Amino acid sequence: MILNISKDKILSRFIIAYFLFSAINSAVKQLFYIPESIWNLVSFICGFIIIVFFVHSLKYIFKYSTFCLFYSYSIFFLIVLWSCIINDVIYIANATIWPLFICIPLGLAIYSLDNINLFYNYVLNKSFLLAFVLILLVIFPQEDGKYNMFMSYSLLFPLLIHINEFCNTKKKYYLLILLLEIGIIIFFGSRGALLSIAFFIIYKFFVKRTFKVSVIFGLCLLGIGIVYVNFATIGNWLLNKFETYNLYSRTLSLIFQNEGTSLSNRDIVWRYCNDMIFEKPILGWGFYGWKEQLVYAMAGGENGTGTYPHNIFIELCLDFGLVLGVLISIVLILSFIRFFSFRDFLEKDLFVILFAIGFLPLLFSGSYSQSPVFYLYMYYFIRTYKSKKKLFLDEDLSYDSCT
Repeated sequence: MILNISKDKILSRFIIAYFLFSAINSAVKQLFYIPESIWNLVSFICGFIIIVFFVHSLKYIFKYSTFCLFYSYSIFFLIVLWSCIINDVIYIANATIWPLFICIPLGLAIYSLDNINLFYNYVLNKSFLLAFVLILLVIFPQEDGKYNMFMSYSLLFPLLIHINEFCNTKKKYYLLILLLEIGIIIFFGSRGALLSIAFFIIYKFFVKRTFKVSVIFGLCLLGIGIVYVNFATIGNWLLNKFETYNLYSRTLSLIFQNEGTSLSNRDIVWRYCNDMIFEKPILGWGFYGWKEQLVYAMAGGENGTGTYPHNIFIELCLDFGLVLGVLISIVLILSFIRFFSFRDFLEKDLFVILFAIGFLPLLFSGSYSQSPVFYLYMYYFIRTYKSKKKLFLDEDLSYDSCT
């Protein structure tokens, strides 16, 4: 038991180290105005520290998740090898670094956990420090603008943890912290992050439908109705006030200027990706094999828009072709059904949190193969089957010993 607790602590430290040092990497560059010439050095140092945590946890992953480790890297190398045979190696080689050294190790770490309560409490304790580092990114913004997509998506993890704790404990300091975090995402972050927040709040409402929560939810709906009726008036007043204090919110500007559902040119990327899918519908383009053509087609990926498909289902069809891509997409959609089989509320909450931060954002942004939180979600999903099997084995063993 003591060994398992020690193991889970080390694995938990590795997982939170990724979030924390990724935030520190961005914060150091921004707060101290480090020249771009040494940005790579800062990134290397932070990445090296994360890998040190991984190496420290590696013996437990080898011991408790040998087969999962073997299958993970074997399947990944086979996919990369096939992609290199049919496509240009340069883009593919660059895209393998992040999954090899960060994404898959993080997934293996959460897969190897035994005590989810210990992991959750460790994340909760460190969530305040993580939120503080991320908030520094908007308190001391760079000169090139205050919009920060990295901050908004990174802040989702501590924010959803704080929402969960407030709903479970009703402690007011969680409410103050989460309102601050939501406000920062609205003013300085991405619209996509708001989808994850709304999804998790709705989930908590339906899971814990007490009278008090119902009243709060009803008041929120009333408030939303009042805002909707006076939408344009309130929006223009807020934007004018922000301009008075030299503040700018990209998210609010898009919403109040009737561009709240604007796809920011993603529809152009999606149409082109659709043509690419039907160009190679059977085998697909392979892992990141589409990258060069997509970047070239989108004029070098100006402003980052055209460098990846901005949708996990489209990217899967590009990677593996229509048949396999659609099958994998169906599995991902059905994976959420696993949520209904949980009896433990903490496991259920953590599953939904990882789904909200690891899967939902990939519907509009990011690349699944380069997203560590997506790997955390998928390996946690796989872990639930391992836990169920372990439970059955334990029951059989206890029965035999009693016999």
